[in-house]
Amino acid sequence: FTFKAGKENKSQINHTYYAEIEEISDKEILAFSLLGDILQMKANEKLREEMGSTYSPSVSAFFSRPPVGMLNLSLSVSSLPENVEKLIAAYDGLVKNIMNGAVSDEDMVKARAQRIKVVETQSKTNMYWSNVLEQQQNYGFDPKNISEYTKRVEALTKEDIVSVAKKYLSNANILKGVMNPE
Repeated sequence: FTFKAGKENKSQINHTYYAEIEEISDKEILAFSLLGDILQMKANEKLREEMGSTYSPSVSAFFSRPPVGMLNLSLSVSSLPENVEKLIAAYDGLVKNIMNGAVSDEDMVKARAQRIKVVETQSKTNMYWSNVLEQQQNYGFDPKNISEYTKRVEALTKEDIVSVAKKYLSNANILKGVMNPE
């Protein structure tokens, strides 16, 4: 959907892949999170650096487990109105490339290091531990996963990322929201 608001010559894009899920394993959740990190890096490279069409693309990967299981992978970005469709096509291309196996060793090294560093930093806060305990309670996460987090992240392979992308994004719904200037 597209709507008009504001006077500034700028469009806001929210492009989301979403799907209902019946089951998702702890490993797939971790792989999906890493997929989001890899897409963030690739969006920065492609949309900002290569195309110069935006300053700060933001990619987020989110899931919720049943009874209302949902998965969503979103791009949120602002750009000039004339670049909207080019940015969306480029992002869709990045997603398709990953589904077709375009995940490099370098992508994996960077994404793993970033994910581990974020968790190490967040684990120093009460909010982090509150969220972890809530997830364990609500979703039945294995408590060992907390102490083995780094090991589990480092064990993820390119194949795990491609597999989770294919499994959950191949038939996902797409919601494209664009706010253009009046």
